[in-house]
Amino acid sequence: MLKSLNVFFLNKFSKYNSTKFIVFIFGIILIIFLSFILNSHFGIKGIVIIFALVLAMLTLYNIYFTYSIILLLLFTPHLLSIHISILFSVFVGLSLLFTYSGNFSEKLNKKVIYSFLVYILSTLPSLFVTSKPLYSLLGTTNLIAFLIIMITTMLIIDTPKKMMNVLYFFIFAALFHSFIVIYQGITTDERVFGLLGVYFVDFAGLGSLLTAILFFQTDGYKKLFWGIISLLIIFALILTQTRNAWLSFAVAFFTLIIYLSVNRKKYKMNIIYISLMFIVLIVGVSISFSTLSKTDTAVEKRLDVGSKTLQLSNNAPTGKINSFISRIMIWHTAYMAFLKHPITGIGLYSFRYTSDKYYKIPKTFYKEFVEGRTPHVTYIEVFAETGIIGFIGFSVFLFSLIRIIIYSLKYSGDKENLKRTLLISWSFVYIIFSMAMTEAWLYGQYLMWFGVMIGLLSNNQKLLEKETTSFDFIR
Repeated sequence: MLKSLNVFFLNKFSKYNSTKFIVFIFGIILIIFLSFILNSHFGIKGIVIIFALVLAMLTLYNIYFTYSIILLLLFTPHLLSIHISILFSVFVGLSLLFTYSGNFSEKLNKKVIYSFLVYILSTLPSLFVTSKPLYSLLGTTNLIAFLIIMITTMLIIDTPKKMMNVLYFFIFAALFHSFIVIYQGITTDERVFGLLGVYFVDFAGLGSLLTAILFFQTDGYKKLFWGIISLLIIFALILTQTRNAWLSFAVAFFTLIIYLSVNRKKYKMNIIYISLMFIVLIVGVSISFSTLSKTDTAVEKRLDVGSKTLQLSNNAPTGKINSFISRIMIWHTAYMAFLKHPITGIGLYSFRYTSDKYYKIPKTFYKEFVEGRTPHVTYIEVFAETGIIGFIGFSVFLFSLIRIIIYSLKYSGDKENLKRTLLISWSFVYIIFSMAMTEAWLYGQYLMWFGVMIGLLSNNQKLLEKETTSFDFIR
């Protein structure tokens, strides 16, 4: 066994120059050094981190294995204040540099990369006005990791089969966590999120949408299979009692129905079939919701304004305040921050650390509902933290993606292309709507999955362009 491993690693290293070998050895030495520090500060968590770092170093010479690990990490709980997938992106980048031998220029979507760089440049002025520059710089690790995963996906997930495998992985990972949420929901009376915490909700919302698309686009036993999975994930989503994700799913789903109805000839679906499938899903969701509401009144209460008891201190009056009003307090503070620095913003990723300088609401309310929190809406956060310049850059980036979506939907041809394009494109429909409900797409797991989807979107466009060119040439 040891002899086999020795031969394996000798063969691996023989293919690479001494510089890469030195980097590898330096990494192992660094891990040993870090092990003492991490173990003393984090205990068992430190041991887990050490194991993860060793595993990461050993996988540097297989980019597909490294990429698979980071996909798995997107569905793991937070271990540190920054999600582990952000840290692991460094190893993905190193693995890509060590192993990738193709043509970077041909496979990268330059328009998307350039539009993202425009957004990055547009955020730089905010770094000169922030009162917490170190926090802003720490926040930029999210964007660096995002760029790495986006580029890596563009380079290696370049065939229809690989793209569908990534999408199927996402769906079954969401299903796995849905079972955990369902178990918690049945066995407890609490609002449940499973192992992922609140990050489960939009993964579940997106998973519900993707399985609904597969339900529409398949036949026979596969339709039943995807229909059941869709209802299971939706059931778990209902248990989270998160109206933002409910609304994002509902809007994306209804726009999907409208799109399929308008383009029913292209997708070979008549209006009766679309209506029937729509009714089947709605009835399934309604039965799930009705059954759950009878056994869990908390779910039913989430449909109203969501009032909760407010007791701020021993001397403060007790009353009722709803979650929407508490959000307004955050948005008002973000608006005050924007007015202070409308052009540059107050600093990238800095609102939660500097909001105390801008609030105008009573201090008691600020302490309870605003302090240490983000603006809860992606677009508001971009405006507040990076100003008009940053928002323009962010819009340029989003519009570059929307153009690809429109092109892909227009030129997708055969049945498999249509299904794949619909799955990828409507993921972005969900994300763009969800950004109006949450700021989480700027952070951690969500941002990393956003990067994966951009890679899939870019590569799907390239495949469609090749097929369109070939068809025009033959014709």
